[in-house]
Amino acid sequence: MKIGNDFKAFEGRWRFLFVLVVLVAKCSRSLTPESDHNELTAQAYQKIAKQLLDKFQPPAARPRTHPAGSDNLNPKLSHPTSDTTPPSPKMPAENTLTTSFTPVELESLSQLLLELPRLLDSLPGGQEVDHECWGIPIKIGAEETDARFRVVLVKFLRANKFSVPAAYDQLRETLIWRHEFRALEAADEEYDQDLYGQVGLIHGRTKKGGLVTWNFYGGLDNERVFGNVERFLRWRVGLMERGIREGVDFVTRDSMAQVHDYANVSFFSISPTTKLASKTTIQTFQTYYPELLSQKFFVNVPGMLAWVFKVMSGFVNKETERKFVMLGSVKGLRKFIDEGEWPSKVQK
Repeated sequence: MKIGNDFKAFEGRWRFLFVLVVLVAKCSRSLTPESDHNELTAQAYQKIAKQLLDKFQPPAARPRTHPAGSDNLNPKLSHPTSDTTPPSPKMPAENTLTTSFTPVELESLSQLLLELPRLLDSLPGGQEVDHECWGIPIKIGAEETDARFRVVLVKFLRANKFSVPAAYDQLRETLIWRHEFRALEAADEEYDQDLYGQVGLIHGRTKKGGLVTWNFYGGLDNERVFGNVERFLRWRVGLMERGIREGVDFVTRDSMAQVHDYANVSFFSISPTTKLASKTTIQTFQTYYPELLSQKFFVNVPGMLAWVFKVMSGFVNKETERKFVMLGSVKGLRKFIDEGEWPSKVQK
């Protein structure tokens, strides 16, 4: 079988050479200046001969050709070396937090970044306005110079289970709200410390190093504290913004803890005004401050409230439930925050 195949290959090559010789001979005779017809015939034979030669030559022997205008190609490279070479994409800036992003986070983040120009153009003032989120500039190309920018965007993705459209909508709402509410300014405004100083403060750190915001609900004049819901909300946002500024750098730490102390609070003593202020604050933080709490501790909770919390925990996901720590008394807080880190207002 092998001998037969070799013979056929040999015979094919001789037939090819015979045809090629005949064509060359005809081409030579046609080169006499007898007529235009002869010149055209010669050109046709030459074309056929070249096609045959290309067909039967081994691939390694065929001359390498380049498209027109590609003389600037370096034979050692597979791409042009002229100024028309597209620039290499810039690598995003990295920090301790971004290097721990998962493949799912990186993929969804890349998709959200592609939508960022459209998102910014849809905001009041478009890209002409300096938009920010929690003090971090939100602008095109920021991921190349400021790794904190990517940490902020990933928080919106995590809060929406990596749904890019949902994260897009929440980020857009947040940027609009922050611009209209002037959230950064709320951190530096002056408030009545005699009134709000007993409601909340920033003090100490957890055993893991996270900054702690303390909230107290007992012994308050509810009408004075919560009666002006807008003023209370502005003070509470200012407290949150100061907490972010002091304890969340988006480089090594991207969250903080909260303690809610219900000492001397009765379930039946919570007024409608208090409920409205609480509801407004919760909605604001859930919408505009996603994924910024590492843990939320509830201490000295009345029995009825503890039961309500336990029932509600069955309707939240495991990740959220893990962040909510219900403690019967303040003594249980020692497991998470050293007593030396507690403010003096805490009843030990």
